[in-house]
Amino acid sequence: MAPLGTDSKAGVANASANGVHYSSGLNIVPASKLDLVSSTEYDYIIVGGGAGGCPLAAALAEEKSLRVLLLERGATRDQYPETKTIDGWYDLPSTDALQLTRTKDGVVFARANVLSGGTAVNIGVWGHASAAHIKEEGWDADAMRSAYEHLDARLSHPGLEGPFQDKMLEAFTEIGIKPNNGVTPEHLIGAKTIMRTWDKNNVRHPADELLVGVENVDIVTQALVSKIRFSGSDGTLRAVGVDFTSADGIPRSADVSPSGGEVILAAGTMGTPQLLMLSGIGPETELEKLGLTPRVSLPVGRNLADCPLNGIGIQTREAPERDVISVAGIQEDRIFFVSTGNGEPGTTKWGLMPMVTPGLRTNETMKTTAAAIGALPEELRAEMGRSMGVFFKLYRVKTRGAITLDSTDPAATPSIDYPYFTDPADVASGIEGIRTLKALLASKPVSELKVDTVPQFLLKLAPALAAFPPGQYPGALPLLPDPNDASEAATWLRNTVCTCWHMHGTCRVGEVVDDEHRVKGVEKLRVMDASVLRDVPGTNPMATIMALGRVLGLKMLKERVELA
Repeated sequence: MAPLGTDSKAGVANASANGVHYSSGLNIVPASKLDLVSSTEYDYIIVGGGAGGCPLAAALAEEKSLRVLLLERGATRDQYPETKTIDGWYDLPSTDALQLTRTKDGVVFARANVLSGGTAVNIGVWGHASAAHIKEEGWDADAMRSAYEHLDARLSHPGLEGPFQDKMLEAFTEIGIKPNNGVTPEHLIGAKTIMRTWDKNNVRHPADELLVGVENVDIVTQALVSKIRFSGSDGTLRAVGVDFTSADGIPRSADVSPSGGEVILAAGTMGTPQLLMLSGIGPETELEKLGLTPRVSLPVGRNLADCPLNGIGIQTREAPERDVISVAGIQEDRIFFVSTGNGEPGTTKWGLMPMVTPGLRTNETMKTTAAAIGALPEELRAEMGRSMGVFFKLYRVKTRGAITLDSTDPAATPSIDYPYFTDPADVASGIEGIRTLKALLASKPVSELKVDTVPQFLLKLAPALAAFPPGQYPGALPLLPDPNDASEAATWLRNTVCTCWHMHGTCRVGEVVDDEHRVKGVEKLRVMDASVLRDVPGTNPMATIMALGRVLGLKMLKERVELA
C-alpha cells in the first residue's frame, strides 16, 4: 500500500490540515487522507513522536514490508521556526510548541507540544550513558553502543569553544573537577566540552530527522489520543488500537493488525501515564475517583523523579561568546553546566527564576519580569549580556513524587507533585554542589572574569542591591548560603530550585513494564520513553532514550523473524 502522506517520487509531504505545506520529506498524512488511517491495519501504532517514538519508528521501518503509524499531539516543526535555532529557543515559551505548567510547589515545567517532542525544544545537550550505568540497568552494551554511533552520526555536533568556555574549563580543573576530557558525548568524571544537537550554524537536529524520506511510517500530527482500545476480558487484555481526534476535530480510530500488531506509548513521562490511566490501567483508587473502570492495577504515575537545577548568574567584565550550554563538569552525582552571554528575558519566560521562590513563579510574575528586562535601555541590556550562568543538577536523585489526573479530558495537563530536596541524600548532595559553586566563584579564572560592583541594570531592577559597599559585590546572584549551616543551605536549595526538564520514572521497568517494555497484564502494549527509566543516565537523557528506542525497535524486528 502506498504511503498516505508522501509523493513517493518527490518525497515531499502533502498539505497539512491547516493548509501549510511541508518540504521536509516527512510522510505527514494530510486532512484529506485521515479517514484512510482508520481503514488501514498497521503493524505498529506509536503514540508520541519524541525522543522515544521517532527512533523506534525509524528502526521498525527498516523492514520495508511493515506499516507504522505515528500519532503526535503537536504540530510539525515547520509551524514553529523557533524550534530550529538557538535564538529561537528563548522565544519558545511564547509559542504553542510547548505548554508551561507548574508543579504543586510552583517549579515551572515545560511539556513539548510539537513533532520531535523534547528534542525540538530542549537546550540540546547530547550525552551517552556511562558503561557502569548501562551495566546497572542490564541493557545490551553492544546494542546501545551501536545505537549511539548510529544516532551520533546523524544528530550530534561539538559544542561551542571560545575564550570564556576555556576559562571555565580551567576553573573546573583548578577546583578538582578533572581531568579535561575534551569534546565528547561520553559520561566521564571531570570536565568536558559537550556534544549537542545544535550544529556549527546553530541549527537544531531533533528526532524527526530520523524519519525524513521514510515512506512506510504514516505521521499524523495534531492527533490527540484519548484511549487505548482492548480486546478480551480483564486478565487477558490485548491492545488492538487507539482512539484519537485530529486537527479537524473529528474522532477517529486506528487499528493494529490482529496478527502481531502492537501499540507502543511514547508520549513522555506525563503523557504516557495519563493515557494508561484514561484506558483503565493504573492505581485502582485513583481511577475510581475519576469514574474510570480499572482494568489492570499498576503503580502508573508513581515514582516520579526529576533532576533539580540550582545555580547562580555571574556578571562579567566583558561580553562572553553567546551560547546556551557547551561546557560541563561532572562529579559523582552532580553535573555543572555553564551558559554564557544569556542575559535576556527569554530565560525568565522559561521559569528559570532562581531569585524568586517557586511559590511566586506565577505566569504573571514571569511576564512582568520579562517585560521589565525588555524595557531596559539598550546600554543596560548590553551590560546584562555580560554574564555567565553556572548551574548544577543532581542526577541520582532519591526524592520521589507522582503524576496524577484531575480530569478525564485527554487534553488536560496532569498534576505534578514533586517535592524537590525532601530526601536527605538529595539535600546532602545539593550542599556539596553549593560548596563547588563557592569554589568556582573563588577560583582564579572566574575571579579574573567577574565584577565586584553591582551592575547598573541590576540596580535598575532591584534598587535594594545598592546596599552592597563598593567592591564588596560577590559578582553573582542569588547569594550563596553557608554550606556549613545545613538548615540555611537546605532552605536555599528549595528556594532557588528550577528543573532540567528531565522528569522520568512514572512507568518504571520492573514495576509497570517488564525488561522488554511490555506493560504488565496487557498483551501487545509497550512503553518507550523517559517514563520507563529508573534513573537519569548522566549528562542528559535525550541520547539514551533515543538509543533505547532504536534498540527496542531492532529487537522487535528480530522477534517478528523468530516468531515467523
